[in-house]
Amino acid sequence: MIEWILSSEVIGALCAIHAIATRRRESTGTLAWAAWVFVPFLGPPLYLLLGTDRIGRRRRRRVMEIRELHRKHVEKARECAKERRLAVADTIPLAISDQGFFAVAFGNTTELLTDGSEVFRRIIEDVRTATQSVDILSYIVDDDAETDRLKQALLDALRRGVSVRIIYDGIGALGSGRFLDDLEAEGAKCLEFIPLNPLRLRFRMSLRNHRKLIVVDGKTGFIGSMNLSGRHVGNPPKSQDIVVRVTGDVVADMRHVFEEDWRFGEEENRRLFLGGATDWPTFVTADDDPKDGCAVEGDCVQLVASGPDDPAVGVMRMLVTAIHRAEVSVDLATPYFVPSQALLGAVQSAAARGVHVRLLVSEKTDSMVVDIAMTLWLGLVIERDVEVRAVAGKFIHEKFAVIDGRVAFMGSSNLDQRSAFLNFEADLVAYAGSLPTRLTEHFADRWKDAPRYTIPIWLLPPAARAAVDESAGWIKAEDKTPRWTWPFKRFLYRLVWLTSPLL
Repeated sequence: MIEWILSSEVIGALCAIHAIATRRRESTGTLAWAAWVFVPFLGPPLYLLLGTDRIGRRRRRRVMEIRELHRKHVEKARECAKERRLAVADTIPLAISDQGFFAVAFGNTTELLTDGSEVFRRIIEDVRTATQSVDILSYIVDDDAETDRLKQALLDALRRGVSVRIIYDGIGALGSGRFLDDLEAEGAKCLEFIPLNPLRLRFRMSLRNHRKLIVVDGKTGFIGSMNLSGRHVGNPPKSQDIVVRVTGDVVADMRHVFEEDWRFGEEENRRLFLGGATDWPTFVTADDDPKDGCAVEGDCVQLVASGPDDPAVGVMRMLVTAIHRAEVSVDLATPYFVPSQALLGAVQSAAARGVHVRLLVSEKTDSMVVDIAMTLWLGLVIERDVEVRAVAGKFIHEKFAVIDGRVAFMGSSNLDQRSAFLNFEADLVAYAGSLPTRLTEHFADRWKDAPRYTIPIWLLPPAARAAVDESAGWIKAEDKTPRWTWPFKRFLYRLVWLTSPLL
């Protein structure tokens, strides 16, 4: 047994060296793994499955090749943005928008959908009128009554000669059942983004495609936090989400993101990469030219696709910048609050300089471990005068933010370190038009009925506890935890909190 333990520790030391030498995330995550790998027998295998976060040179090369095809469209869009920006210079903060690969798109129409049944109804309606293509990218694909209705619409589209492609995540689509099989039998192309096969070279279980978007005929798009699942439907639904239905120039960028992911995962087309980008079929058409949209009034939005393949571009960077620039208010809604140090510092700094910062979460998530970790993270912002409320009895899966009532973020990204560093995410940033206003109203509707989030007094260390009035509104009242167990429970919670960068 001693020999086995020593062998495990040697492997753990090698894993720790690998983590320190290669990981590109914040130092907190690297240090957490460097400590975890020394747990005998358990640490090294978990690190090999979940701890490696490098996407590889081939993926980065593919991204650059594909983006070259889209660059002409982006350059035209940027020219358009410069022309329109003269009229709305105060509305589009350059420090935020210039961090994204895609240009700001003008002349779009957006429709905020907050009911799961309505989302499915609108998607099915658009699929039934599709004449060319339906492209779907979803983290979760379930086989249930709601997705069966969508499946029937997709089958009808296939029989009309419409091209149907679906990208799904290997972990998220474990409950897909017959949904994908039935569609493939009729000619749909279904692609697993990163297959769950540990025998594959460069197996990366930790890197997941968390994006959720649909493009119909290259003209209509859906983007938000909702997966293809009936869990978002019901009264009340198990999971409450928001989706934006959009038309306009930004849909071409959504098509690009889909194509980028499709080309990365499609084994049949690997040979095309050997010849360079010129071998790729062109998927940006003349209809995507944004020049005519320069004079069109409408919503001003920007697509942000972030992921470990391009760490320089990320919605979290843009959100942190926006929070630092906030002057009046910051409204945040997220199911998971496990922030990076940059995001935590931005939120605390905004509250410290007098900005009204509000954070809306669920009282309980779908993970007890995350609930424990969130308790301490939320305590860190509550102490800095951030107002936190937790929706009781519902799982709020919505992810959005509104800064000063003018700039809005929404999409698939949670306010956690997984979304910031590991997941492939897709979000919309709205600078002008009706979307920031509607998201502000939606936040107010959620906020008004949510009780204040409270933490147990025993979670505070003795020094902090002595300085806090137990009647403070953020201290949980009537906590009956025996006092002698306080140190043990606090240690357990903090131990889980220390591992939260790995979640």
